[in-house]
Amino acid sequence: MIYIYVIIIIFLIVGINYRLSTSMKSKVERKYLLNDEEKVDDFHEIMPYESKRSFLSSEERNLYEALKAILKDYHIESKAKLSDLIIVNHHRNRQEFYDRIKNITIDFLICDSDLNFKPLMGVNLVYNLADNPKEEKKIEFIEGVFKNAELPLIKINAKKKYVKEDLKYIEQILENQV
Repeated sequence: MIYIYVIIIIFLIVGINYRLSTSMKSKVERKYLLNDEEKVDDFHEIMPYESKRSFLSSEERNLYEALKAILKDYHIESKAKLSDLIIVNHHRNRQEFYDRIKNITIDFLICDSDLNFKPLMGVNLVYNLADNPKEEKKIEFIEGVFKNAELPLIKINAKKKYVKEDLKYIEQILENQV
């Protein structure tokens, strides 16, 4: 008879623990994750996401337009992740080196016009670095990565307007590279 009571108590304890563990999910899980009964349409009220008004800043958009006018025979990609265009070759600390580049982007990547999109050059807008030494260090790091990968990286001071003639040297660098 005691065994029956012990078994019943064990079932009760297991049942209560299971119920508590499923009902005491974190607020984030309860608030933001879909469960089987919920529909995505119900989440628009509680999820804090909305589309940006523009994917590119005004400086980026103006530079993109100027580059597009000059580099008609090339693909221009914006906001390219270094980890998408740079590989970490065999090294004992490969993951550490990959982790350093995985979340870094450059403003523009110039690729060849073939369908393989071979990276040819990076272009980065440079804002006032005197105000941000951390950003200056980041740019120095990106320059080192590009130099090591044998890809040119062009830095252009951020402006509201770009003159095509001032950017012609980029096309010359690309022509000398191919």
